[in-house]
Amino acid sequence: MNKREFNAAYHLLGSRFFGKRVPLVVGWAITNRCNSRCLYCNCWKTEKKELDTQQLIAVIDELAGMGTQSINFTGGEPLIREDVGQIINYTKKKGIKAGISSNGLLVARKINDIRSVDSLVLSFDGPQEIHDGQRCEGSHRSTLEAIRLAKMNDIAVRLHAVLTKNNIKSAGYILDFAREQGVTVNFAVVEFDPFSDKENILSLLPEEQAFKSTILSLIAEKKKGNKHIGNSLAGLKYFYNWPHYKKIPCCAGKIYCRIESNGDVFPCANLVNRDKPYNCIKHGFRDAFMSLSQSSCQACWCDTRIEMNYIYSFSWEAICNAKRVFR
Repeated sequence: MNKREFNAAYHLLGSRFFGKRVPLVVGWAITNRCNSRCLYCNCWKTEKKELDTQQLIAVIDELAGMGTQSINFTGGEPLIREDVGQIINYTKKKGIKAGISSNGLLVARKINDIRSVDSLVLSFDGPQEIHDGQRCEGSHRSTLEAIRLAKMNDIAVRLHAVLTKNNIKSAGYILDFAREQGVTVNFAVVEFDPFSDKENILSLLPEEQAFKSTILSLIAEKKKGNKHIGNSLAGLKYFYNWPHYKKIPCCAGKIYCRIESNGDVFPCANLVNRDKPYNCIKHGFRDAFMSLSQSSCQACWCDTRIEMNYIYSFSWEAICNAKRVFR
C-alpha cells in the first residue's frame, strides 16, 4: 500500500465509522458547453456562468488542503475550455490525480494540453452507426483517433458505454473492441438525470429482459476473469436489479461531491438543482462541502458512483477491482 492508498483508506474508515467528511474524490463539471448532442443529455442547454481560471485554481488549492485525492473534470465537454491544460497541470502540481471525461471530439486538437492527465475516459456506445446515432456524426471516428493518440502519449484510457435500446445487443461488440484496444470499459444504463429530457429517456430505455440478459452475460465474463470489464462483479450484480435497485450505503457528501461549472456544490450529479446549494466561490469550498445534506435519492444509476459506494461499503470485490482498473 502506497502513501496515497494509505491516506485514502484512513479517511475512508474515518468517514464510514466516525462520520468524518473528507472530499477524497470530486467530480467537477468545469463547463456545460458541449460540441455533441447526445440523445440522453441536455447539459448543453443548461446556461450557467463558468468559473474563470483563477477561481478554479483557488478551489483546487482548497481541495488540496482538505485532502482531495482525485478530481475528474467533466462537463459538458471539458476540452472546450482553453485553459484545460493549465487546470490539469495545476491539479497535478498540488498532488491530486486528474482525470478527464470526454466525448473524444477535441482530443486530437488538445493532446498537448492533456499529456499529464492520469486518466482519459472516452464515451463509446458501439458500432459506428449506433455510436454516431446516439451522439453525433463523426464521433465514432474521433473516439478511435483519441484512443490512438492517448496510447502514443502514454495516457491511460478507459471507455464508458451507455446501454440503451439501440445498443443493448452490442455489449459483446463493445467488449471485443475494448479487448482489441487493450483498455477497460465501464457499462451503465441510460437513466433520468438533471440534464436529461424525460421523453427522450423513455424512448431510449432498453427492454428489461434484454437488459438483464446482457448484464448476465457480462457477469459471466467477469467471473471468467475478463479484465476488460471495468465494473466490479458487485457493481454488475447491482445493475442486474434495474430498474428496481436496492439502496446501498452512499458516499455522496461524505467522501465525494460534485462541483458545477458556476461553483455550486452538490452531494452528487444526480442531486444537482434538487437542493439549494452553497457556492464554493461565495461561501468557500470547505463550508459548501460541510453543508451538504445526506443523499435523498432512492438509489444510484451512475456506474462510477455505484463502484464508489461499494468501496465505501468495504466490498472486497469492488476494492480489488478498483485497484486493478486504476493501477
